Amino acid sequence: RYNELAVRWVTEDTWAYEREFETPAELERAAAADLIFTGLDTFAFVSLNGEQILYADNFHREWRVPVGHLLAKGAGAKNTLRVVLPPATATALELKKGLPYLVNTLSAPGALDVFNYVRKPAYSFGWGE
Repeated sequence: RYNELAVRWVTEDTWAYEREFETPAELERAAAADLIFTGLDTFAFVSLNGEQILYADNFHREWRVPVGHLLAKGAGAKNTLRVVLPPATATALELKKGLPYLVNTLSAPGALDVFNYVRKPAYSFGWGE
């Protein structure tokens, strides 16, 4: 019933994902290379080989980033992709504070009143399931 509230701590922390990969041979010869992201959890800082390539702020869209110039090439060359996900609720609260007006939101047990300030699924804020 209210188990979501017991594990809410997961949404209140910053999470990071990191992955190493080699550039495929066919991409080494390509004129261009893009990374495509879908469903990034609203706010995300993405870096490739230590260089920030994207700040995402919308769960509901696709992000396409040209990265051909950043890819490490050659046998054994490694690339590091890193995605850092700051807590959406805390970020939304900061956005809310910065506005000169109030946007009313629906409320349910345990719901957070920041849903209307970010582009994130409703189920992420304690209602809509």
